Formats: sequence, structure tokens, C-alpha cells
Amino acid sequence: MSDLHFLRPWWLAGIVVLVIAALIAHRRQSRDSEWFSVIDPKLAGALVHQHRGQRLLNRLNILWLLLTVGLIAMAGPSWHKQIPEGLREKAAVMVVFANGTSMYAGDVVPNRNRAAKAKIDALRQRLPQSSFGVIAWANTAHLVIPLTQNNEFFNLFMPPLEPDLMPVTPRPESALRAALALADESSKNNGQPVNIVVVTDTLSSLDDAALRAFYTHFPALEVLVVGTKAGGALRFAPYNTFSPGTTQVPIAAFDALKQAGIPVLSMTTDDQDLNWLTDHIRNSVRQSQNESNRWRWQDSGYWLVLLMLPLAVMLFRRLSVAAVLFPLLLSTTFWAPQAKADWNHLWWTPDQLGQKAMNNKDYPAAATLYTDSYRKGRAYYLAKEYQNAAAAFHNVDSAEGNFYLANSLAQLQQYQAALHYYAQALQCDPTLLAAKTNAATVKAILEETQKKQGKRQRADNHTDFSFLKIEQQHAKTKNESPRSAKNMNDSELNNWMSNVDTSPKEMLKSLFILQSQGE
Repeated sequence: MSDLHFLRPWWLAGIVVLVIAALIAHRRQSRDSEWFSVIDPKLAGALVHQHRGQRLLNRLNILWLLLTVGLIAMAGPSWHKQIPEGLREKAAVMVVFANGTSMYAGDVVPNRNRAAKAKIDALRQRLPQSSFGVIAWANTAHLVIPLTQNNEFFNLFMPPLEPDLMPVTPRPESALRAALALADESSKNNGQPVNIVVVTDTLSSLDDAALRAFYTHFPALEVLVVGTKAGGALRFAPYNTFSPGTTQVPIAAFDALKQAGIPVLSMTTDDQDLNWLTDHIRNSVRQSQNESNRWRWQDSGYWLVLLMLPLAVMLFRRLSVAAVLFPLLLSTTFWAPQAKADWNHLWWTPDQLGQKAMNNKDYPAAATLYTDSYRKGRAYYLAKEYQNAAAAFHNVDSAEGNFYLANSLAQLQQYQAALHYYAQALQCDPTLLAAKTNAATVKAILEETQKKQGKRQRADNHTDFSFLKIEQQHAKTKNESPRSAKNMNDSELNNWMSNVDTSPKEMLKSLFILQSQGE
């Protein structure tokens, strides 16, 4: 409720007028009471004072209260935005994972490394709509998994991520600082609210300074501490593992971070840490969405009607009118579909009704209800009515409007026109990487069909157009270096995995060595 504000605040000025009118009426009523004209003033004063509490519920006061609530409702109280259900918890979570040899410590079963990876996997299960990525750091920092929702890719490279993969090259500055910078760079222009979760069991003075500095400009940050103050012997470590100086967790240093306002929590054996992380990430997503200009604020004034109805009933003391109209109104609401629709239109705007249908995944109904061209086009697109979607997006002169128009045309196999509008979208917003991704894919399909002699006809009805990204994601071309893996999309990840001819662990180890030598 910290974002509570009014969409039409000028209606609140009427409350001031009501208060003044109520005070004037109350004074006149007290001064001109008819009781004082028929009863002795001393006796009347005592009697009037005795019943003054009951006068609080007279018709005039109820009327003032009813009008006040109505004015507040007309002012449009709002504290959250109209977010489609599928995007409400859609975030990008980048895990900055400490992977030094101290993570082999067995004070957490089975050891810190494996327990932390289990927590990350459980967090992914709790946020299935979100993309996850992993950056590992010890003496150096490396991108292990780019932001993705691809479970196969994540499960391929996360389990083998152990401390023995990390290069032993010393680093003159904080490796955590480098990992945070890499996380920030890897999640830029992702198109989704980004959260960074630091999972660590160590905190040097340089790391402490890096976290504090990063938090000042990136508040969507959480720190999950793995291990205990006492530490423990190494478990499941290779025989030639370099022993760390200590496995004790600097609890006091993490407490100081927490006192500075940075969200810090120690990993627990139950779900308390998962609940904490999930709540923090969801709150961060909600805050980011509220700060975005992409979505409209939800007008919640209609909820005050529930308070106005009993006040209106109280206003009719004899209940003669209410006794007749109320059952009639209820009967028409329940038994007449058209009347019910008219009743809904009385309290909600067409766009609000369209959003209700959208939340219920009734996309065709939402498309007919929306008046906003962008939302109408989105509903038609999700309903797979691409011709109507293209017509709606033609009226949206923005980067996203051109982007979805291009997607619709690509679904209709109008590739040249789609490439034109992808270019228009990038001209409006050069950071819209999803447009680059889809444009490259559409162009490749177009070139492939042109290469085949006598086969320039359109693709058949079984062509898979799932490559068209509805949300902004990174792209990757085949000629990019391994460091650019952060730009791969899901289809390219699957293609890349099918060409891997070595174990994921060996591949990561070689990649880390090459990257550390290039730094």
C-alpha cells in the first residue's frame, strides 16, 4: 500500500465542500432544535444531550458519509498496476554463486556447495515464470548459465559446478566486485525486472565494500549466507584440493551488512530462507512494474461500492424502496446475462473488463472488450488471431507496437513485411534485443527458402514459430565467442547442447581457464 495514490485527485476537493456543508448543517440543527420550543430549556438540554449519541446515525450524517465514500471512489484510489497474470511474477534472477574451496565444508549437509545448489533449484521451482542465470566466482568470476527458462540447459551445467573447476589465478581486487559487474552486464536490457542473489560463505573487506557500493545503485539484491560460524571439515572434495585458510563464516561481517540495510539471511534447513527470498524477489518485481510506464494503474475505487451499499440501505429507514429494488436488481443480475453484462459495464471500464478476461485467459473475449489498441493486439495475438492482431498493432506507434506487428506478420508468413517492422521497432528502441533476435531468425528462414530452387513457397501449416519471443530476451549468433553466451535464447541453447561433445564439467573448466587467461 506504499504506492497508494489517486488517479483523479481533483474529486477529493469535494470532500472539503462536504465537510464545510456538514458543519454548517450541524450547527443549524443544534441551534434550531424543535425540542427547545416545547420543553423547558433545562430539561430539554438534558434530554438532547442524552440522545446525542443516537443522532450520529441520522439521515443527514449517513448522507454525508455516503457522499464522502463516493467521492473517494471517484478519485480512483490505486496502489498497483494492471499486469497480465502471466507477467506478474516474471523476473530475471541472476545468482552470484561463491565457488571457492571453502564451499566444500561439511558443516551443512552434504556440503555447502551442494546444499546451496539444492536451494537454488528449489527457488526456481517456486518461481517457474522467471528466468535464472548463474555466475560463479572465487579468485575469478565467470558466467556459467545465461538467463534462461530452459530447464534442460540449467540442469546440465548447474550440478557439475564445484570449486575444483575454478582457476587458481590470484586476483588483485575483489572477485565478487567482478561477479556483480558481470551479473549487471548480463542482465541489462533483459526486458524483465532483475534480481541478483548473492550466495556466499565468505566476505572479505573488499567484498564487503563491493556489496555496499553495488547496493546503492542496484537495490534488488539479496545475500544468502551458507555455512556456520564454527565451520567444518571439507567433504566430497578431490584429494588434491587446496585447503582454505578457514571455513568459518564471518557472521559479524554479514550482520554489519544487514545493519546497513542490505537484505541478508543465513541458509536454513527448512523453507524459511526460500520464503524470504521468494517474498523479496516478488516485492522487487512488483516495485519495478509499478515504476514502469508500460502498464496502467489499476483503478480500485469500485471496491468502495461494497461500503456504499449498506450506507444507502441505512439511508432508507422504511426500506420500502430498497425492499422492492434490491431483490429485483439481484434477480436481473443472476438470471439475465445481458443485464449482468450491462451491470459490469456500469462499474468497470471496457479495458478493465478486458483485463479480467485476460487474467482468466479468455483471450478472444479480452480482444473484443479492450479499447486500447496495444492490449487488443496482445489479446488477439495470444488467441492466435494474427490477422486481427496485426490490424490492432498497426495503430500503435511505438517500439513494442512495431515489434508485435512484426511478430504477427511473421506468424502470417509475411516475412518481408515482418523484417520491415522489426527494423522500425529497433529504430524506435535500439535496445530491444528481442526484435534483433526475431529479425535474424526470420531473415534466416527467408534466405533458406530462397536458396532452394523451386521451393520459394510459404512454409506449410506445421511450421513451428515458437522462436518468436513475446518477451524481450537476448540473442546469440554462431560466430560469437563463448563469453557472449549470455545472449543465447532457448532454441539456440538446445542447438548448442546437441553439439556438445565433452562433459559439461570439463567444458566449464576449460572455459574458465581460457577466460581467466584473457583477463
